[in-house]
Amino acid sequence: MDRAFVAKLLKPLTGKGEPAISANEVWALAGPEFSAMSRRAPDAAPDPHKDTVLELDTKAGAGGGGLVDLINVTDNGGNQISAEVVKDYWRIPESYLRGELRIEASRALIVEVTGDSGYDPAHPHAPGSIFPGDRVIVDARDTRPSPPGPFLVYDGTGLVVKLCEPVHGSDPPTIRLLSRNPTYSPYTISLDEGHVIVGRVRGRISAM
Repeated sequence: MDRAFVAKLLKPLTGKGEPAISANEVWALAGPEFSAMSRRAPDAAPDPHKDTVLELDTKAGAGGGGLVDLINVTDNGGNQISAEVVKDYWRIPESYLRGELRIEASRALIVEVTGDSGYDPAHPHAPGSIFPGDRVIVDARDTRPSPPGPFLVYDGTGLVVKLCEPVHGSDPPTIRLLSRNPTYSPYTISLDEGHVIVGRVRGRISAM
């Protein structure tokens, strides 16, 4: 098998399968001598989803929540997302993700928000307000609500974006979920009952 033949396989094979085959993997399949060549091959197709942020095909809602079965939270602090629930891929400048939001693309998630619990109708322009249709950028590495702040949480009903704070001294560990909208009452959930903090909300994308 020569280099020219392997190069011809790049386009039809790269991005196929589940999980998607990368260009480097195509070269590696051809043999170890070709795997090293992939680093300098000018015709090696780049991975189209490298350094992109996944948007989940689910909605975090106010009160009602989203569809929790669309996300499988692993026990190592990361998120393992199946391809069929990925709604889109966002390419966000690395300088913004790392410099402003302090997260890596590989550890970030984007989720669309529904409902009106994310803002106070009397003060809709208060800092940190989140509106229906906004997309939040979630840091899946940060699952500790200390300091308190906005988080994407599975609360037993669905995925919700709420202000979270720990209930100090609680056993098992318990968190209090609060809404900016005073219409919604605070409530608590225990983290040993299948409830999961998916990650801290670091930013939002909003239409004008």
